Amino acid sequence: MVIFFFVSALILTYLISVFLFHKGHVFSLERNSIAISLAVLIHGVLAFLLVLLGIYKLAYVIYIILIFSGAIFAYLLIARKNPLLFPLEGKDPKSKPIYRILFWILILCGFVLYFFFPTEYIKGDRDQGVYLVFASQIQKTGGLEFSDPHFLELSSILGEAIVFGYPAIEADQSAPKTEINLSPRFFALYPSFLAIALDLFGVEGAFRVNGIFGILFLFFVFLHTKRIIGARGAIVAVFFGSLNAAQIWNLRTTLSEPLGQFLLIFSLYLAQSNFERKNVLRMLFAGAILGLSSFNRIDSLIYLPAISFLVCYLLLIHRKYAISGIAFLLGFSLMAVLGILYGYFYSKPYLIDLWERGPLLKLSLLCILSLVSTGIVYVFSHSSVGKKILHLFRTFLQAQRGPLRILLAISLFAWIGFAYFLRPRLGITETLSEGLLFQKNSFLCFLFYVPVILVLFAVQGFDTLLFRRRNLSSIFFLFIGFFLLIVYLYEPSIHPDHFWASRRWMLFPIPFAILMGIIGLNTFPVSKPIWKNALIFTVISSNIYSLYIHDSLFISERMLSGYAKEYERLGSSLPQKNALYFTKRQDLASPLRYLEEKDTYLISNTNGFLPKVLPLLETGKEIYLIDEDPQLESPGLSLQKVDHILLSGNFPIESINRYPDMLLERTSLLQVYRITKNTSPSSRYSKEHTVRISGLDRSYSIRITKSTSTGRFSGWEEVIGYDKHLPANPKGRYRLEFSGEFLSESAFSLVAGDKGSQVLLPETQGEGDNENRKVEFFLENDGTDQIQIRFHRKKQSRSNVKFVTLSKIL
Repeated sequence: MVIFFFVSALILTYLISVFLFHKGHVFSLERNSIAISLAVLIHGVLAFLLVLLGIYKLAYVIYIILIFSGAIFAYLLIARKNPLLFPLEGKDPKSKPIYRILFWILILCGFVLYFFFPTEYIKGDRDQGVYLVFASQIQKTGGLEFSDPHFLELSSILGEAIVFGYPAIEADQSAPKTEINLSPRFFALYPSFLAIALDLFGVEGAFRVNGIFGILFLFFVFLHTKRIIGARGAIVAVFFGSLNAAQIWNLRTTLSEPLGQFLLIFSLYLAQSNFERKNVLRMLFAGAILGLSSFNRIDSLIYLPAISFLVCYLLLIHRKYAISGIAFLLGFSLMAVLGILYGYFYSKPYLIDLWERGPLLKLSLLCILSLVSTGIVYVFSHSSVGKKILHLFRTFLQAQRGPLRILLAISLFAWIGFAYFLRPRLGITETLSEGLLFQKNSFLCFLFYVPVILVLFAVQGFDTLLFRRRNLSSIFFLFIGFFLLIVYLYEPSIHPDHFWASRRWMLFPIPFAILMGIIGLNTFPVSKPIWKNALIFTVISSNIYSLYIHDSLFISERMLSGYAKEYERLGSSLPQKNALYFTKRQDLASPLRYLEEKDTYLISNTNGFLPKVLPLLETGKEIYLIDEDPQLESPGLSLQKVDHILLSGNFPIESINRYPDMLLERTSLLQVYRITKNTSPSSRYSKEHTVRISGLDRSYSIRITKSTSTGRFSGWEEVIGYDKHLPANPKGRYRLEFSGEFLSESAFSLVAGDKGSQVLLPETQGEGDNENRKVEFFLENDGTDQIQIRFHRKKQSRSNVKFVTLSKIL
């Protein structure tokens, strides 16, 4: 099947290339880049359409591709076009060999960086894992049906102890109470690409899908920039674009933004190529390509106001080219409407939730307002009065061209100064949340990924594209890029920890700022070529070190390595027939359920679940519980360890308002218990519990494996966590007593809640000597069913803890 797939893909790509050749695309790099891109998109869109019908299979995709290829071949014969073409025919005569060599060296570097070191983010509590789960469900079922008949039966037994669904796969609240329908909270175009990769190469293939979009992105960065400033500047653009930290990081994981980034640059290049030809059909097609983003992310509607503003600008300033902008807007709008209809029918609860919370309502109103405004401007520009007024307006602008350029430069520099110096200091209070603090510092954080010198030269780039007539075809790039830059810097709308935050900016603000800076650098008014070359060389060389500092933390590391193998092991080792698995770990539940096909369900907490297990056992099912505590006990039940789950790998420290400066080895150890009835007399709960410490008892650890010179981790280089289950009614005062060696060289802390969100006891060394130390704390939340005791020490420290005694003293 893999061979058939690639043969059909090559046939389709070749025939598209031949078709484009006869349509005027004679240069091989441009023609083949477009042909490969269209072939990739056709595969993904076909898979997506089959998903909507619930009949996706890789074989069906291959059959349709062959039929489509046959149709193109038939067209070529009927139109009397020669179907034979050497793929490399049509080299650009203006392209120097040195530039071609440098370009392919950078493409090769990008290939190595994007494909050789993927991030194994198989965690169902964040988007990367969710997309992978969706893709696995598509691959196995042919659609996006997540409903599970077991939920009704389990809900009658477990009640509120069970959670209906998983992160981003949630119950439809509008459905009748007699039904529990699970609905996806994401759109399915990107998971459709992942499903193809899963069919071809398994999960390892899915990790590398974004690398394809990343390489194609570099092709169009080169082609787009080359039209503006030539091959030399385009090479510099590819250099900075390919080695950017945010680009490398996000292309190595399963996120939808790289697909959106590729669709955006591809459509902008098509618009740039056909703008001045005023070819309506081709501009419609370019807009429709960008409109595919509406099936990838609902927030892609943000493009519509930018395109509308662009059309208004053309109607007012360059009316004869307005037809190109209108066609692009129409192509995008038609696809956006279809995207909304898709969301309504296939992910209605998701849209309702976004509407009720406000983001979708605001975005919809903005889109409607922009379309209405465009209609008003269109009518005005075609009226007799409007034509006269606009003629005077254009004459005035032409006469004031010099002052307008100065005003634009002053405005942009003022905006940069405000974002850098003033905004981070305005309205700062001690109660400001991390999200708002990140929002105010967004530009400073943005500079982690874009050299500040390029941001300054971007002002000259604006002048080049806006005031030089020969660059009018790049107006789409200018308007859409600037709009997205402003929107996502003003309100990133993302969790503020890096590199998580960078995914919003890599969609286009980062590439836009880099490309504008390089355009400005290459068009900076320097009279002598030698001085301009020296300026370009200085800027590039001065930023190579910055690229190295930002990339070196992870550039040759495979993040979370070991996750894929562990899940593969679990798929074969854990019992499946007649077995039900329960866990409160959101990151674990959906991957086990959909990737490894184990009937796994989320529970709200262990204390609410264990008392209801006896009726569950009477159903005849084998009941398993996945928990962190290696000494879990419950009255009336026998909990037998049958397996463990060890998830380990490196990952950057979650940092806010500063660039990640440490690579941490994160290890999570969970126990798999089989639960049966305990016929022996139940023992009374003791207020005193001894936590046995050993290598297998710990459930969580962090070790520093790499850091920059400024790296800090609370003064400690290793943190080991030991989870302890607390029976019902845990509220009260506790004493922790530690026994070990050289304990004065270490510290202890205590957390509870989801992912340690509740700090019960900050880092402290407690009271005592080297062998015995103790500390007391008070637990106020009666709903807490598990705490984590954390042991902090230097990596080379002699400190070692052997026993921990937890006693309830009040």
